[in-house]
Amino acid sequence: MTTVKQLGAYLVMLFSTLSGKLALSQQSDETRQSGSLDGPTGLFKVWDAEPLYPSEANFSIGVNHYHRDPGEFSIITYPVSAAIGIFRNFEVFGAWDVQKHIEAPGIQTYRVLPGQLPLPATTRLGVVSFTSEALFIDVPEATGRANLLGGAKYAFLSEEAGRPFGLAGVFMGTMETNNSATGQNRGLSSSLLKGGFGALVSKRVQRRAQFHANFLVNLVRSPRDRPEEFHVDIGHEFIYRAGAAFPVRGIFHFIVELDVKVYAGDRDVGLNPQNPVDLILGLRLYPKSGLSCAAGYRASLNHINEDPANLVFASGTHGFVLQVAFGIRRATP
Repeated sequence: MTTVKQLGAYLVMLFSTLSGKLALSQQSDETRQSGSLDGPTGLFKVWDAEPLYPSEANFSIGVNHYHRDPGEFSIITYPVSAAIGIFRNFEVFGAWDVQKHIEAPGIQTYRVLPGQLPLPATTRLGVVSFTSEALFIDVPEATGRANLLGGAKYAFLSEEAGRPFGLAGVFMGTMETNNSATGQNRGLSSSLLKGGFGALVSKRVQRRAQFHANFLVNLVRSPRDRPEEFHVDIGHEFIYRAGAAFPVRGIFHFIVELDVKVYAGDRDVGLNPQNPVDLILGLRLYPKSGLSCAAGYRASLNHINEDPANLVFASGTHGFVLQVAFGIRRATP
């Protein structure tokens, strides 16, 4: 039986073959842009500092497969996103993981009875070791709706306005839409609220390349809807992203991204023992103006140290991203 992960890998290979053939047969001088998986214009996870104009919009659906430690997590999310230009240099955006699928073969399962408060995840031998991706997961596999992201972006500098580079500030917040005790025990929610801010920098080199860097801070409110003895201190998140796109014959872009998340501040022992690092290599095809299809390989790096004697193993490395995006753009003057 073909799994979602196998199907995703087949689609990535098929997309690469077809887009390469199409890119060799067409050429365009038009500047191409697409929404990211989170909504703002950008690559897959890296955001562009250039703003949408008023009444312009991005719409996107995608699949995102990655891995996390500890627990040997394999995670697949299905995000839908949008961004809309409101005023000159100002846009709002949002994204919702309408489905999230988690496989966690490296944890103890079914420790909590129905109606009991969730407990932090543990290794197979019962040592508390867990990740904020799924703090309280208590089952080997789960599927359901997940996080909702919203935010706003304001561009202080824009290359389209004649500036040497693009610079934007961003504010964002994340809430969880499956926040029941059952959702927490299934790893689909952690009773967290996140709010943050950041800076986006972009630079284009004519039509040959574009470079982007994102510096984001997420302030995390730890779960407080629990008795004192069940409190969990999470700490905060610093997110560093960098990426580049290289157009080939206009309609075909090669994309490379690096996504690093650093956990900082006071947090419980055993929580987030490693900072996730992800590398994405992908291709984006623009078959028509405003429409794009993209696929990429996502490698989850910086794993925990394995300890076979205590049945602690690193998660997988190989994942993928898939996306179809549509944009509404104003007519070029």
